[in-house]
Amino acid sequence: MMDTVEAYDTAAAELVARYRDSALQIAKSRVAQFEGAGDWKMHRRSLMVLTAVERLIEQPR
Repeated sequence: MMDTVEAYDTAAAELVARYRDSALQIAKSRVAQFEGAGDWKMHRRSLMVLTAVERLIEQPR
């Protein structure tokens, strides 16, 4: 995964498209999974995807 805003937005859009209402909880779970794991890159990526999911959910459909 490339570390670009577009990549995070694409990942978030795919997550929302696939899981709809559960996308936010899934994204939060991924952040929690990497939070204490010592893998700061994956933690950061998970946070960026979570932010993008939150932004997508806030938009009117």
